[in-house]
Amino acid sequence: MATETEKIVVSVEAKFKKQVNTFLEKRRRDVSEIAGGIGKGDYDSIKMLGAGLKKMSEGFGMEALSQFGQALETAGALKDSGRIKTVVKELTDYLERLSVEFV
Repeated sequence: MATETEKIVVSVEAKFKKQVNTFLEKRRRDVSEIAGGIGKGDYDSIKMLGAGLKKMSEGFGMEALSQFGQALETAGALKDSGRIKTVVKELTDYLERLSVEFV
């Protein structure tokens, strides 16, 4: 298991390099949007972003990101701002440490 400073390496097929890089850029932007949604009480958007993250991550075989998406979808449905903040913090850390290896 990775420590809080270790890189998290995920292997993805090389043919998906462009799509994965674009996908990850958008997910980093989503983190800011989710954080803003908490302040506005926009739980429906948070729920939808979580559902999208879950579904798209599965397509690239990124199980951990899919789990973050599920957690955000559930917390958004429950309007649980505390849980959303926790997941956003964990997701931000994960994305910062993520290193994709194209094989």
